[in-house]
Amino acid sequence: MADLNKKQNKILKFGMAAILLCCLFPPWTSTYKSKTLHKVRSEGYSFIASPPKGQSYRHNVKLDVSRLLLQLFIVSVATGGGIIISKKKQE
Repeated sequence: MADLNKKQNKILKFGMAAILLCCLFPPWTSTYKSKTLHKVRSEGYSFIASPPKGQSYRHNVKLDVSRLLLQLFIVSVATGGGIIISKKKQE
């Protein structure tokens, strides 16, 4: 594998920082379940060590894994694409 140039190195570092932020502040969902109602809603983003609180004891708050994986995929593709596009032509 060839060495990365300065621009590619910056893109790689930015992508790694974005992935780290995505993992430190992941998306959360809250599920409300009763006999007649099942409702899922987004709880936004929160630090991984302190998830958001549910509105009541019937709300189950959990990590939104599918949305997190989608974000990680998009950041990875964008980072890889940026590295490929910024490759210098060999003389």
